[in-house]
Amino acid sequence: SYLNLANALIKNKKYAESIPIFKKLIKFFPNDHSILIHYAFSLIQLKDYEEALKVLKVSIEINPNQSDPYSLISDVYFNLNDNIKSIENLKKAILFDSQNDVFHNNLGRLYGEERHFIKALSSFEKASLLNPKNHKAKYNQSLIHLRFGNFEKGWTLYEEGINENTR
Repeated sequence: SYLNLANALIKNKKYAESIPIFKKLIKFFPNDHSILIHYAFSLIQLKDYEEALKVLKVSIEINPNQSDPYSLISDVYFNLNDNIKSIENLKKAILFDSQNDVFHNNLGRLYGEERHFIKALSSFEKASLLNPKNHKAKYNQSLIHLRFGNFEKGWTLYEEGINENTR
């Protein structure tokens, strides 16, 4: 099927080749959330942020209770160096998928970039609670603890993050 072909192209990072296939699919299935999300993902990889935002807004109109479009909108704004809008949209994604440790870790990174270190640490801790094997969250926590002179805790988290990453 066309969808399988488009997804295979994405998997092989042939985003430009997937675009015409997604356009055909959207003509036949204009309200298919999955098609819109994958199409937007390809557009983001190609740095066509304006078109990606249009597609994601349509996806939200069709199905407003999904985390995917908000997460991808957050990615767009991150790529455009607008951390505030990126944070806003990632928080919306978390409303619909509060158990997603990657969302919480990414939110922590955004807070850190905005120098909101307490919020960042809280987000990293939440990510670690949701997924104790999330080595990136532990590593990110360690950086904040080390930054503020809590060397014992920071170093312990750093070692845990590194050890889990090498398993």
